[in-house]
Amino acid sequence: MSRMLLFTYAPAWAAARELAAAGRRSEALAKLATVLSSTGLPDDVAAAANRLAGELHLTAGRFANARRHLLAAAKLDPQNAELHHLIGVAFQDDPYGSDARAARRFKLAVELAPDNAAFRAAFGLALVRLNRVRAGLKHADAAVALAPSDVAVLSVVVQAFREADRPERGLKVISQAMFLAPSDAGVRQLWSRVRFDVTQAEQAKSPKAKWLGKPTFLPFLRVNPSTPATPGEGGIVRHDLGVRPAPHFNRLRAYGDRA
Repeated sequence: MSRMLLFTYAPAWAAARELAAAGRRSEALAKLATVLSSTGLPDDVAAAANRLAGELHLTAGRFANARRHLLAAAKLDPQNAELHHLIGVAFQDDPYGSDARAARRFKLAVELAPDNAAFRAAFGLALVRLNRVRAGLKHADAAVALAPSDVAVLSVVVQAFREADRPERGLKVISQAMFLAPSDAGVRQLWSRVRFDVTQAEQAKSPKAKWLGKPTFLPFLRVNPSTPATPGEGGIVRHDLGVRPAPHFNRLRAYGDRA
């Protein structure tokens, strides 16, 4: 590499990384455009610059731009599992994206890094959305085995169980995580949300609740008066996702243990 070429792109590349780390997305993208327009750019730098640009666009919700840069990076670094995973996310999170294309990229990521729980969870959810429920839940179970108390992974796994109409399995997974990490606020919050969903679903199926035609109240859960009541839908029963006093949570947990 010539010193002249290094001088051409190196300052902009360093500035782009600093700006991205500081959360200055637009300025970072402008610097990255300068880097990527440099002639004779080394493949490793081009791949890294495209990946960073793709991640910045992804966080901004500009999914088409994110895919364009991430695909360019993956072409230069095809064995990078994280790149394939990010491309899958760019397809999955896009309202106009494709679950099938997301699944194909997640599959590549899992094949390259089979012990990565996040990749397994994402692939499982994508398969469930393609009605390949059995295969999807198999990967969801594998993700739990790899990271039984990772909140980010468990959130995706729980969503997979929920969309597969198996919320009770999600509750079982989160209950296990509660024993492994009882002081983790994220795990506790996720457990509370899943417990609420399962209990609400059970009560919605109750013949008594249907006969009354009224919202069903759950024990120890706060009611949000700002939410209008919708008969038969439990519209005024809200799960408090904020930080609740310890006694409130302990009562809720005790109720769940008896259920």
